Amino acid sequence: MPGFLAGTVGTLFSPGANGKSFWALQAAIAIAGEGNDGTNLLEIQIEKYGKVVYIAAEDPGIVLWHRLQSIGKTLADNAVKTLMANLSIVPALGKGINIGEAEWQEKIIDKFKKENIRLIVLDTLSRVHRLDENSNAEMAGLMQDMEMIARYTKSAVLFLHQ
Repeated sequence: MPGFLAGTVGTLFSPGANGKSFWALQAAIAIAGEGNDGTNLLEIQIEKYGKVVYIAAEDPGIVLWHRLQSIGKTLADNAVKTLMANLSIVPALGKGINIGEAEWQEKIIDKFKKENIRLIVLDTLSRVHRLDENSNAEMAGLMQDMEMIARYTKSAVLFLHQ
């Protein structure tokens, strides 16, 4: 996506139930696709394609499955094969992910720095940490944690927030 560089952190925010997750999933599919294979349903400009990890901490796995099935119906077989190789959906609802803790940061960095991931999506921010979102100091620290993950994995990190 123009201006969203590997090794940086970005956000997509809006009030709840406005389609952030669906948009982010479609963007993830576009980046994990190969360009002219029908995966760029948003018609966004993508400068570099590659592997994507989508950590879905807000929706249950069955909801993700239905979304992927809906999108997949519009794609050719070769596009589906490309997505199977390049897109990892991690159902994380109720798994206790806490990127504000060093242990989780190390797990994410160790797992993804070797895999040449282009984009990591955190859906949604409030579900992947246990800090006080009204505390500027705690949120600044969380931003630094995400920046560290981006830097060490050489991935863009996109977090969804409401």
